[in-house]
Amino acid sequence: MKHYITFIMTVFGGLVSTEQDVYAQVYWKCNAYGTLHSQPSDCSDPAMGGTWVADRDDSISESSQKVLRTMYAIRPGASYGEVNCVEFVYEVLKKTGMIITPDIQRRIMVSEGELRFLANRVMSGSEDIQGAPSALVKSGQGTEVSSVSELKPGDIIQYWRKTPSGRYEGHAGIVERSYGNGKVDLYGSHRSLGGVGTLRGLDLTKTYRAYAARPEF
Repeated sequence: MKHYITFIMTVFGGLVSTEQDVYAQVYWKCNAYGTLHSQPSDCSDPAMGGTWVADRDDSISESSQKVLRTMYAIRPGASYGEVNCVEFVYEVLKKTGMIITPDIQRRIMVSEGELRFLANRVMSGSEDIQGAPSALVKSGQGTEVSSVSELKPGDIIQYWRKTPSGRYEGHAGIVERSYGNGKVDLYGSHRSLGGVGTLRGLDLTKTYRAYAARPEF
């Protein structure tokens, strides 16, 4: 029985926490993406402003909040040559508190160049191309996301696309914003951006296969 979600498409494409009293902690809720931070400057787009809110946004899990706060502190400004997409996701999950065994590390660190018969593996949905989402679920440290419309900030994505030349390319990242229709802003290390940043408007409905999981640790 599979514990992660697979989308197979026919179209290809690409909180300072401050204690103002003993009853509540307050966090800065960023207007840009609705994420919570310890201070306004931690927001990915501080110019958008925000508001101080008591406690946390119940719509985003504690683990996802930790992932979101951690990811902006990992390798800011790093080039893709310094850290690739799966290495970035691995570092964020490890820093956030995920228990990493050698098997989990192997699952996360998907490498196109090290997988034989890559096309067959992608087309068949082989377990070794499912990346961090599979690692989270298999280790009991995450749950599947049932559809792209249910993606939330902090969810982990591994997807594969088929290029016009017929080659399969994989990519991984962390959902920074979900538009609710399969489109997301994906934070991570992106070859197309030259390094760490946000890939905006990624349409996951146009990928060949995509895997998603929500951290729970």
